[in-house]
Amino acid sequence: MAPANPTQTPDPGAPPRRRPGRPAGSTAGRSVRREEYLDGIIEAIRRIGPQATLAELAAGAGMSKPVLYDHFTDRLGLTAAVVGKLSETVAADAMLAVLSGGEPEQLLAKTFDVFVAFVESEPQIYGWVIRAAGDLPAGGLSELPMATEAGTHLSKMIGSVLRAAGVDSGGAEPWAFGTVGFVLSATDWWLNRRSMSRQDFVDYLAKFVWGGLSSAGVVKIDILTVLAAVPAMVDAGRAVMDSLERPAVGGEGRDR
Repeated sequence: MAPANPTQTPDPGAPPRRRPGRPAGSTAGRSVRREEYLDGIIEAIRRIGPQATLAELAAGAGMSKPVLYDHFTDRLGLTAAVVGKLSETVAADAMLAVLSGGEPEQLLAKTFDVFVAFVESEPQIYGWVIRAAGDLPAGGLSELPMATEAGTHLSKMIGSVLRAAGVDSGGAEPWAFGTVGFVLSATDWWLNRRSMSRQDFVDYLAKFVWGGLSSAGVVKIDILTVLAAVPAMVDAGRAVMDSLERPAVGGEGRDR
C-alpha cells in the first residue's frame, strides 16, 4: 500500500476540524455551560473563602483550569463575571429601595444599606472580589470590577440628578467614583470594627454623600429622573463587563 500523501488536499465535504481542547457545541450551549460553571464557582468561593485560587475554584466547579481560562480569560475576567452575576440582584434591590420613596438622605441610606447588607451576608465572596485588586496591572481600585461597574452606574444617576436640578453635571463621574471608593473603604472599616449598628452606619454614609450633592444645588432626588437613567446605567454596566473580557496575559501566573 502506498504511503499517505502528507500534502493531500482535504475533502471539501468533510466536517471542519476543531482546535484541540475546545468542545463542539453551539454558542447558546457554550453560554449555558458558562452560566453553570459560574454558579459552581460562586458556590466554591462560599465554601473555600477569599483565599480560593483558580485551581481550587475550577475543581470545586467540576471543571479543569484550561476550561476555566477558556470561559473567563483570567482572574480579573472571572471576578468581572462574578460581580456581574451578583450585581443583578443587588441592583434590583437598590431600585426597589429607591422606589419606596422618602427624603433624599433616606433614599441614599436605603440604597447604601442594600450593598452593606449584601456584603454582610456574603463576606467570603466580597473578600474574594476585593483580593482581585492585587491582580490588577497597576493595583488601582478604579479598575476593580466591583468599583468600575458601580462607579459607572452611579455617574449616570448622579449626572441625571444634577441635570434635573439645573446645575453643573461635570462633576458626576469623579463624584461617583469618589463615592464608590469612600463607601468601599468605610464598609471595610465597619465590617472589621462593628462599633455602630448597620442602620447608623448607612445613615452616616448618606449624610456625607447628600452633603456633597446639596452643596451643588440639588434639593431633591427625583425618582422619575433616576428611573429614566436606568437604561443608560444598564448599557454602561454591560460595556464595562464586556471590556474586562480581554485576552489572558500570563494566565497561569495570575492564579492567586
